Amino acid sequence: MVRRAWRALSQRDGAERSNRSDCVYDGRCRRMCHNESRSVRRTGTGGEEREGAQQLPSRHRLTRGTRAWREIDMLGWRAAAATVGAATFAAAAYRVYVRVRSQPRRRIAVASTSRQKLDAAACALDGSVAGAKTESLVAPQPTSLDETMRGARNRLTALLDADAAEGADLAVAIENGLVRMSTKVDEEEEAWVDLAVVILRDLHTGRESIATSAGVQIPAAAVGEWAEAGGDGTVGEVLAEQLSCDKQDPHAALTKQMYPRASLIENAIRVAAASLLVAVPAPA
Repeated sequence: MVRRAWRALSQRDGAERSNRSDCVYDGRCRRMCHNESRSVRRTGTGGEEREGAQQLPSRHRLTRGTRAWREIDMLGWRAAAATVGAATFAAAAYRVYVRVRSQPRRRIAVASTSRQKLDAAACALDGSVAGAKTESLVAPQPTSLDETMRGARNRLTALLDADAAEGADLAVAIENGLVRMSTKVDEEEEAWVDLAVVILRDLHTGRESIATSAGVQIPAAAVGEWAEAGGDGTVGEVLAEQLSCDKQDPHAALTKQMYPRASLIENAIRVAAASLLVAVPAPA
């Protein structure tokens, strides 16, 4: 009798372990299978409960292999959905790109053949540029804001008089110069700053806007050496000998390559273009 009871308990425990290892229950199926197996164990003998555990409905049983395949299928669907979404976004971006590039670009006339000025105008105004050689009719190295302004104005006038801007939408003239600043009121200490004056004209409406670039401080010693040499050429030539840099762009060397001249001019043109969009009322 004891041996028969022990055998029945062993068979019941083995059936439970087999049932737990072969099946993975979740949610409603888990509760149904668990209740059904409990009802079989309460009413039947050892052989009956093992038979009942093995005869659970197949819809309530989810093997580990089937679950793994379902997870793989879900990952596949997610990857497919992500691929379709990326393709849709790429197609929309391409349509926008084609629409933008198909629009006619603005034509910009620049009163200079300097590569730095041409690149700055092309980047700031997003158009095709054409440069023309013009004269500023001021000293090679302007030493005041007024003289720098006159140089830019003379370049723009020469550009328009020579019909070099024919067919263009915008005309831009740029002139760099030194501006003297006093650092202290009671003493003779001074500082020199190089900046660019930009004049931008809309050739369709005749409106103009003026802007200046950010100033870069020039060493007073370099300005003094240039003045002692007779003021010939530019201060950039003196800095080129001292710093082994481009005489047309000492700004990059003086700012550790962070603010080259082209970048400063580009920002100034952007400011002038933004000012050109503002409607200024005519004086009464």
